[in-house]
Amino acid sequence: MIPWTPATEEVPTAVLEVPPPLPSARASFPGLPPWMPLLVVAMAWAAQGGVLRNGWVWDDAILVRDGSAVARGLAAIPSLLFGTWGGGDGIDVGLYRPFVGASLAVQASIHGVADPFPYHLLNLFVHGGVAVAFLALLHRLLPTRPVVTATAALVFAAHPLHTGTVSWIVARGDLLAALFCLLAALAWTRPRGLDLAAVLLTAVLWFLALLSKEMAVTLPLVLLGIDAWGRGRGVRAALAERWKGYAALVLPLAGYVALRRHAVGGFVPEATAPLAGRAFLERVFVGSGALVRMAAKLAVPTGITGDASNDPVLASAHADLPFAYVLAFAGVVTLLLAAGVRRLRGRGGLATFSLVAFVVVSLPVLQLVPIGAVFEDRFAYLPSLALLPLLGLAAERLWTASPRIVGRTLLAVALATLVPASWAVAATWRDEAAFDRALLEDDPGHLKALDRLSRELLVAGLRERRADEALPGTPPKVHRPLQAASVEHVAEALRLLERAHVGGAGRNNPSVLRSLGDAYLAQPTPRFGEAVLTYHDLLAIKRVRVAGRWVPWEQVPDIARVLPADRAAMAEIYDNLARAETGVAATEMLDRVAQARELAARWTPDDYERARLAGAAWLAVDDPARALVRLERAARSAPASQSVAARAALTEAREAARRRAEAAFDEGTAANHKAGAQTEALRAFEEAVRIDPAFAAAHVERARLLRYKGDFQGALEALRAATASMDAAKVRPDAQDRKLVQALVAQYEKEMLEDPEAPKQPGADKPK
Repeated sequence: MIPWTPATEEVPTAVLEVPPPLPSARASFPGLPPWMPLLVVAMAWAAQGGVLRNGWVWDDAILVRDGSAVARGLAAIPSLLFGTWGGGDGIDVGLYRPFVGASLAVQASIHGVADPFPYHLLNLFVHGGVAVAFLALLHRLLPTRPVVTATAALVFAAHPLHTGTVSWIVARGDLLAALFCLLAALAWTRPRGLDLAAVLLTAVLWFLALLSKEMAVTLPLVLLGIDAWGRGRGVRAALAERWKGYAALVLPLAGYVALRRHAVGGFVPEATAPLAGRAFLERVFVGSGALVRMAAKLAVPTGITGDASNDPVLASAHADLPFAYVLAFAGVVTLLLAAGVRRLRGRGGLATFSLVAFVVVSLPVLQLVPIGAVFEDRFAYLPSLALLPLLGLAAERLWTASPRIVGRTLLAVALATLVPASWAVAATWRDEAAFDRALLEDDPGHLKALDRLSRELLVAGLRERRADEALPGTPPKVHRPLQAASVEHVAEALRLLERAHVGGAGRNNPSVLRSLGDAYLAQPTPRFGEAVLTYHDLLAIKRVRVAGRWVPWEQVPDIARVLPADRAAMAEIYDNLARAETGVAATEMLDRVAQARELAARWTPDDYERARLAGAAWLAVDDPARALVRLERAARSAPASQSVAARAALTEAREAARRRAEAAFDEGTAANHKAGAQTEALRAFEEAVRIDPAFAAAHVERARLLRYKGDFQGALEALRAATASMDAAKVRPDAQDRKLVQALVAQYEKEMLEDPEAPKQPGADKPK
């Protein structure tokens, strides 16, 4: 029986030293100053404290501030634990991070979602905890190298590359995954050995890390590396010694996979992933380039952006790879081969271990599997834990190779420079506009940034226009600041969107097309024709979410199953399309205006204003039947302040429709008594039922004429419509007596069913 506790013999050749059991727990950081954990926390808060001034950015607004799931607070936790990221409200439908969503929901129940400060504050606290846990793990593995330990932890705490992760509220998944992974590693490597309690604690902590972010999946490989490499043993010896512990880690992994499969269907990559459809070898090259770029930014923190999806390969529609990616791939392969050779020769040290661990921890975001997101800078948070000990080694060399005062001074200066650099990065996350402008400085063609910034400018410009119009008595020729700001903002928005549209990818991007159409309408002199064309281009490619899948909007079987946010978006698109087509002022477009108003009302059936506008549009094109349907809906959904007006409009429309339907009926009756005018009479009766589908007498007369013409099927359908209208108690009091109509319906139905194949000759049964 293999014991849980590993062998305790000392291995003097170990590179990542594991100390012997401590005599007591009172010396948490032997070999380090007792104030070092406080210094690390102070450095984390001082360097990253700029994030506390920031607001909602990108997914923060979508998932937290405006997300209906998180806003429900504690009541939302079940849907967050067993549903997609964001409880179904999120844009990342294929992701599963329930622990992050639950933490946001708990905060929402305490603080609400009006102020982002508490959310930023908790992220900052978690980051400080990660830095201290990193310090503790390094000190346990390297008890005789305090300079390496302290430097790596301090740099991690203050590194500008981590500022975006701390500032982005929904990036809490990276913070929590790192924290739980470090705590799991501390439980696994505790000095008194790996007993059952340590294994269970490691398994629970790793499970929480997986529920925070899938990037934690490589933790067992890192633990195996510590056991096999750091303790001076080989992989086989480490597995033989601790196989029960590794076998126990299958349980949290299986539980996570089962939950994820239930929520999002497993690990199937999204069809819209940037590298979906690319060859595996190409993804390896791209991943190698990302790995080298991430390592370079950790060593020299410059060129940091919030979204690195503007990668040159991803921006290209073809498979041409820059030569730098080939070099990066060759470098990574050489590094791994050299590490293996050095390990076989017993010469692999801390530097080699750190580099290999960096590659292992980075695997989930290197695009070997085409996931949705693409190695943004914030993905460096967890891999940096493996690579930063290299900077600690460099600091140790400097410490020992120069006078102590010189080494300390240089290290202090280097660390001090990280603080303002992190604050500068935090400023780029201040709000949506600052974030997108920072992205555009790095890449002027960044499609997402162009779209988001233009949308922000449009919203601001329209808000300023409304505020200006609300000012009392402002002379039109006097300079008006609000009006000038509005014109400037909507003009800049249009310039940005036209740049995105001309770029190529924007022509097939629904978000860009929608914003562009809105920008055409928002101009001081609206460009209605261009807006109409843009909205039609948008509708040709628009998709909506149904049960977690994106489907073309025309193929939606049941609008009620579409995500509420998408229903609202479709209604708004048709609202604006109707405005644009109305602005073209072409008579032939009135039907299209009515159709657009109808679809806007159909996507939001309980919206009073849209139902009212649709009813008015159908009246304008002389279609009272459709108008009455929408006006009845408007009357039912009208707010109290509009209820009287809505009922009055419905009554007026009904009366107008009644008069017109009766006029058409009288015209048909007159024509029916003229020889050879039966076609004209049929047309008049059809017009009567088009205007008023509940006009039973018109249905009956139409049935007589259809029977006379030999169209028995049409006659039967007309009679059924007459019966249905009477069953619904919609027979007009001045039409025909209900009993007489029912008798006539029964008579004709019986005759037609008895001899359906023998139409009478014209004149043999002249319609009355």
